[in-house]
Amino acid sequence: FSRLTSRSNPIRKELSTHLLIAQGYDWTELRQPPSVVNLGLKFIDDIQRVVSRELGKINLISQERVTLPSWRGKIPVAIRNGTGYRVRVSVRLDGDNFIFPTGDAKSVDLLPKENLFSFPVETKTTEPSPLKISIKSGDRIIDQAEIMVNPTSFNRTIFFIALAVILGLTLFLVGKRVISSRG
Repeated sequence: FSRLTSRSNPIRKELSTHLLIAQGYDWTELRQPPSVVNLGLKFIDDIQRVVSRELGKINLISQERVTLPSWRGKIPVAIRNGTGYRVRVSVRLDGDNFIFPTGDAKSVDLLPKENLFSFPVETKTTEPSPLKISIKSGDRIIDQAEIMVNPTSFNRTIFFIALAVILGLTLFLVGKRVISSRG
C-alpha cells in the first residue's frame, strides 16, 4: 500500500502504525500465551482488510469493444479511482495478436474520480481479437477485464480481391465492346 500512496496519506500512516504494533515484542515474544499473540495478528488482519477495501475502490470502467481506425490505433483505458486520493498503479495490456510499440505496461497516477489513458497498439490480424487489461500494484491484480478489439472493416485481402474483380470485369466489358464493334 505504501507504493500506491504518498507519504502524507492518513490511511498509509495509520497502517504503518498498526504494522509496527503488530510486530512489537509484546505480540511476538515466544512465552506469550496464544490469546496475546492473536491480538497482534488482529492488527495484521485489520491492515489486510483496509488495504483490500481501498483497492476495491479502484475499477476499470467497462467497455466491451474497441474499433481501431486501421491495423494500428490507440486503446482507451478508463479507470475509476474512488479512494478520494491519488494512487500510483501499473496498467498492463496483454494479447497474442497485438504489438505494443511503447510497451505493454506503464505506471500511472490515478487522480480521484475518472481517469482516461490511451495505449498505442498494432494488430497482427484483421480479425477481432481479445485484449486483457489489468490494473496492478506489484504482483497484486487490483482489477482486470477483457475487451474485443476490432481493426476497422478495411481488410487488405478483401480490397485486393475486389480490385482484381473490378479489373477483371473492366477487361471483360472492354473486350466485349471491342468484339461487338468489330462484328
